[in-house]
Amino acid sequence: MKIVRIILGATALILATIAISCKSKSGTTNDITTYDNDSLTFYPFHGFLQSQIADVVKTPYFIYTITQQEGKRDSVVISSADFAALTTLFVAWNIDSPAFKKYYREDAFNDASTNSVTLSYSTQNKRLPVQQADVLLEPETQRVKRIFLQIIQNRNDTTFLYKLGWKANKSCSIAKSILPGKGRELSSHTSIVWNE
Repeated sequence: MKIVRIILGATALILATIAISCKSKSGTTNDITTYDNDSLTFYPFHGFLQSQIADVVKTPYFIYTITQQEGKRDSVVISSADFAALTTLFVAWNIDSPAFKKYYREDAFNDASTNSVTLSYSTQNKRLPVQQADVLLEPETQRVKRIFLQIIQNRNDTTFLYKLGWKANKSCSIAKSILPGKGRELSSHTSIVWNE
């Protein structure tokens, strides 16, 4: 019985040593960088976007889209339900959630070219859909001016690249590139306007 306890203890000690030695000292495990930012408060842009979408859905705005694809341009009036469906990509993932936050790094700087304080969130984890988020704030009021998101999704052998832009209280845009495993790339750009 004593020998069994010694063997179990030694096995546990060896496994713990292996587990600790496999962890990288730079905060990476399995080539995925993580950041110790539990105490850092990210700007709550996910909640901001949710409230903006809710406002547009409940307010009787004249909402329309302008889509450019393959050299053609089309304008369409849409309903608030269509707007809600088109903008789901903006709020599909919350990088501030505990499951994602550790993979993002925050950088902040004053951008004289846009007269904004820019908060930039980026990841090196290519498996996460949101690769980058930039929040531009008014320097004096700290109110959101614009938000930009870069999203990557892989389905089967096709990659979907999205560049999303949100202009506070006015409009948003979705630039989409579809990269199939075989065949040519397809691109489109849709602007959604409700208060400009």
